[in-house]
Amino acid sequence: MIIVCTGISGSGRRQAIVAMMDLARKKGIDLQIKNVGQMMYEKAEEGGFPIEEGKILDLPQFTLRSLRWSVFEDILRTIDDADHTIIDTHACFRWKKYIFDGFDYSYLSKLNPDIYFNVMDTVFSIKGRLELQKGWQGKHSILELLIWRDEDMALTRTFAEIQNKDFYLLFYADPPESMYRIAFERDVKKAYLSYPISFATPKQVKEVEAFRDELRKEIVIFDPLSIRDISWQTAAQALEKQGKDEIAIPFNVDGREEHVQISIQEIREARDFLMDQTVNTDFTLIDQSDFIVVDYYDPDIHSPGVNSEMQYAHDNGKDVYIYWPESKMSPFLERNITQHFTTQEDLIEFIKTV
Repeated sequence: MIIVCTGISGSGRRQAIVAMMDLARKKGIDLQIKNVGQMMYEKAEEGGFPIEEGKILDLPQFTLRSLRWSVFEDILRTIDDADHTIIDTHACFRWKKYIFDGFDYSYLSKLNPDIYFNVMDTVFSIKGRLELQKGWQGKHSILELLIWRDEDMALTRTFAEIQNKDFYLLFYADPPESMYRIAFERDVKKAYLSYPISFATPKQVKEVEAFRDELRKEIVIFDPLSIRDISWQTAAQALEKQGKDEIAIPFNVDGREEHVQISIQEIREARDFLMDQTVNTDFTLIDQSDFIVVDYYDPDIHSPGVNSEMQYAHDNGKDVYIYWPESKMSPFLERNITQHFTTQEDLIEFIKTV
C-alpha cells in the first residue's frame, strides 16, 4: 500500500505520521516513511550544495523542482523496500504571499497511491509552531494560515478525486488508531460525532469525550472539537471587551506545552474565514463518514450547529443515530434521524452491530 499524507507546515503532520507508524509496527506492519522535505535537504547536501534550514523555499523554482524530481525518483526506486510506504509531503506552499505546488502530478501518477490523508490542526497551534521554526517566524498572519490550510486540504482532495482514490481529513489531536484503522482496516466504520459545543460546560465536554472514547473502541470517530479555532476566537472576543489587545494561546509541540501571543485584531480580521471554514470542515467530516452519531445530552439546549449537521447528513443519505435522553422530541428534529436512543449505553451497543 502507498499512502500520501499532506498538511501545511506547523500542522503536526509529521508527528501524526510517526505516531501511526509506531502503532503499525507494533502490530507487525512493515511500513516505511518517505519524508520529501527532509530527503530534499539530504539530496542537496549529497550534491555538495547544502541548504541552510529554513532557506529551501527561497531557491529558484527550477532548482526546487529538480530537487523534488530527484527525490521522487529515489522514492520510486525504493518503494519496495517495505510492504507499505507513507509519503510525508506538502500539497502546496504559501511563501512570500504566493502559492506554489509541493509535489507534481506526474509522480503521483507513477506512484498511484492507494489513499490520501490531510492532517489539520487548530490554526493558532499552527501559528505557534511556525513561530518556533527557523525561517518561519512572522511569515504568515492567521488569515494567511487559514487560506493555506484550506488550499492544502482542497488540493489533496482534488488529487485523490482525479485518481479515484479515498481521501480523509484527519486532525493532529486524533489518536493514531484513526489513521491506522482507515489505512489498514479498510472495512472499519467511520462516524462523525455531533454535539452541542457553544453552550457546553467543561463537565459536559468531558462527558462527551468519555462517550467519544467508548465509541472509538468500536469505530473511527471524527470529533469536530479537535479543531478549536472558534473556541479561541470566542476567548479573544471576551478579552477584547476587557480592553486587552493580545491573547496567549497554548499549543503542543514535541510533547510539551508552549504559548503563542496573538493580536486580537489579527483574529478579528480572520473572523469570517474562521467561521465559514469551521462549517465547511464539519461538513467535510460528515462526507467522509458512514453515518453520524449525535450526542444531544441536554434537550434544553437549542443547538443550531447540531440541527444543521443532522439536516446535512440526512440530505446526503447518511444515517443519523441520536442519543436524546427523553422519549419524545420535536417532529422537526425527529424527521432527520434514523434511530433514537434514550441512553448512551444502548447507542454504543447498537454501534457494535452496525
